[in-house]
Amino acid sequence: MKLEKYEIEKQESRTKKVESDVKNHHIMKQIITIICCLAWLNSSAQKTYLRIFKNGESNKVISYPPGTQFDLKNQHGYIQLKYSETPRVFEINEPFTIHVYPSYKKGKDVFQLKKGAVVELAKTPVYQEIDKITNKKDRGILDASFTSMVTESIKYKGKKNLKFTYETHTVFQYIDGTYEAFYKGQKVEITGKYLIPTPEGTLKISFNDESGKVWWIFEKKN
Repeated sequence: MKLEKYEIEKQESRTKKVESDVKNHHIMKQIITIICCLAWLNSSAQKTYLRIFKNGESNKVISYPPGTQFDLKNQHGYIQLKYSETPRVFEINEPFTIHVYPSYKKGKDVFQLKKGAVVELAKTPVYQEIDKITNKKDRGILDASFTSMVTESIKYKGKKNLKFTYETHTVFQYIDGTYEAFYKGQKVEITGKYLIPTPEGTLKISFNDESGKVWWIFEKKN
């Protein structure tokens, strides 16, 4: 009887240990998940995008997608500002030149900045969820009307498609790896990824078909 009692107690002890190990493992998984989520949120929150106010006015701004590399040089050729994930505002008080290297085209954009201009590394706005139609005015040229609709690809699992309409006259479509653009119903030739010329100016779109993230600017003709 004593032996049987000992064996029972021993088995109960083992069972409790297993239950404790399972519980601790579950807790550790939760902790690791929370840490990973916090790390992801922190890294996302720190990302910035470039905005250039050529004459200091908010309605004349040029914007570039998050992570776009650039260097801001003074008249002596010394770099005063480069891409960083830390938000910053740099006011121009003397002649400066900024070289921007967009990922959607070959080469660089160069702007001569005079006193009164502002270069800003701004916090990246939160992107809209997939399958939502947006009509926000916080990206690209201000006071512009647009719709951006991202949907799941039927042909390729995990990929996204995009239909982007700017001011009702310019339409960009990305479907299963192929893309095209139209201006007032007429097909327009696209250069790079993705520059769309129109009589009013150039629509620049950056689209990630894995995440569904969209970024755009419209540079009006002078």
